Amino acid sequence: MTSPVQDGQNYRVVKRKIGVRILLTDKRVIDGEFYAAEEHLNGQPGTVLDRLRDPREKYLPLAADDRHVMLSKAQIVTVRLKEDDVGRPQALSVSEFRILIDMTIGPRLEASFFALSRPARARVLDHLNYAKEAFFPIFQDDCAILVNANHVVAVAEQTEV
Repeated sequence: MTSPVQDGQNYRVVKRKIGVRILLTDKRVIDGEFYAAEEHLNGQPGTVLDRLRDPREKYLPLAADDRHVMLSKAQIVTVRLKEDDVGRPQALSVSEFRILIDMTIGPRLEASFFALSRPARARVLDHLNYAKEAFFPIFQDDCAILVNANHVVAVAEQTEV
């Protein structure tokens, strides 16, 4: 939930723009900006990952080249964030895994994947199989990438870091 602001008779959610590079299933790459809530009711800023995981939205507005387009989330393969909008997990109960991901489209991705440490789910495979959301974040040295699990062909776990 986002915190609405009353504007006359209407309520609106204050949004911020987040720079992204999107890879689509038709192999197009689009640079633009997604919108996310400036602040949720819990005081935390909204993220692109929140928007991608919201089951109420099938399409997301993207600001690109002085216009707005509605992108189907199902057609998004990856979203590379120009800023670290997701944030790397810092909790002590989080495990970091180095993985290689082959996608239906695009280059192989080598990155870090973070998951809550649970003895019953000690492998990346376990975490990916039990994930309820279609999109999950991975991290490279200079950026975060949101991956659509529906377009993953294979994942190879390297070694736990």
